[in-house]
Amino acid sequence: PFDASKNLALGQNVTTGDGDGSILVDGNDGNGWQVALENSWFVLDLGTNYDLRELQIRWETAYADSFKIETSANGTEYSEPIVYSRKLNFTGNYEEVLPFVKANVRYIKLTNLRNAIDYNPNIREFRVYGINYTPENTDANVAEFKLFTNTTELIPNEVVNAYIVPVNAEGGLVEGQTYTVTGSTGITVTPDEDNYGYYTISATQNGTVTATINNITSTFNFTCKAAPEV
Repeated sequence: PFDASKNLALGQNVTTGDGDGSILVDGNDGNGWQVALENSWFVLDLGTNYDLRELQIRWETAYADSFKIETSANGTEYSEPIVYSRKLNFTGNYEEVLPFVKANVRYIKLTNLRNAIDYNPNIREFRVYGINYTPENTDANVAEFKLFTNTTELIPNEVVNAYIVPVNAEGGLVEGQTYTVTGSTGITVTPDEDNYGYYTISATQNGTVTATINNITSTFNFTCKAAPEV
C-alpha cells in the first residue's frame, strides 16, 4: 500500500534533453512538456530514495506508443530499461496508470522511442507513488507474493503487464530470489528476462496464476471474457 494523495514527483527537479522539465511535475494539467523528437528524454530526481509502487502519465491526445523507463539509486548506475509498447486509442487527455514496483529508487528516466501519431507527444504531468525505502526489505524472509497489475480481467489472446514479487511479512520487497510463476490451463505467463519480477499474462479462459518459492505459494485469479462491443 502507498499514500495515493502523496505524489512523490511534485515540485522535484527534472533534467531534460530539451524543453522545460519543471512542467512535468508542477501539478498543473493545463500545460505540458512537448517532446521535440523521438529519443527525447527526461530524468526526474525524487530527492531521496523510495520503494516505488506506481507511475502515472497524463498524456495529451498526442502520446508515445513506445517508450522506456530506467531507474537508479545514485544517478550513475541505471537499471535495465523497461520498454512499454502499446496502442491506447483514446481522444483528448488520457491518464495512464503503470504498476511499477522497484526498490531503492531516486532517479527515474523516461525516453520516448516512437510517436503514436504525426504530432510529437505531450506529457502534461508525470506522477510517482511509493513508500519510504527500507534496506531491510531486500534481504528479509519471504512471506508471500504480491501481484501488481492494471486489471485481472483479460480479453482473449491480449496481454497485460504484471509485476509478481515476493515480499516479507511487513510487505517489503524481497529482490533477487529465484521463484516460479505458472498459469493454469488457458493462462500463459511469460517472464521478462531482463527485468526481475515482470511478466506478461494472456488467457483463453478463466484461470489462475500461481507463484511459488520453497513451500510458500500465492495464487491470483484471472477472468477472461470478450471485449464489450462499442
